[in-house]
Amino acid sequence: FGKNEQNEKMEMTTPVFSNKNQKMQFVVEESSNSIKPVDGSVAVKDRERFLVAVASFSSIANKEITDETEKKLREAMKREESIHKDGVEFLPRRGDEFVELAQYNDPFTNPLQRRNEVLIALENIRDDFIALV
Repeated sequence: FGKNEQNEKMEMTTPVFSNKNQKMQFVVEESSNSIKPVDGSVAVKDRERFLVAVASFSSIANKEITDETEKKLREAMKREESIHKDGVEFLPRRGDEFVELAQYNDPFTNPLQRRNEVLIALENIRDDFIALV
């Protein structure tokens, strides 16, 4: 909303990420790294590169639905571990900070048309590995 040293407004982008610690992250253009927020609780940071296991769902992303989706995703990850033969294991990183909710729609979008994803960061995955499960 222009609350930065340059008074520069930015368009809202998607997805909006949030974690269980109630931290929210907004995606901004790479050129935004030079923007300095006025509010000390806001920071512009690069995210580390990592791979995730993902489960999508529609509806309003409340705690109950998000927790149930995470549970189903973890169960699917355990099943997949036994299937892969080339040393790939779907091991989640430890800690709630590696579980995120990605929301792609504004609050005015019909709940049946909303796109949300639960993401679990993976451990021990090669950079060149891409899996579509």
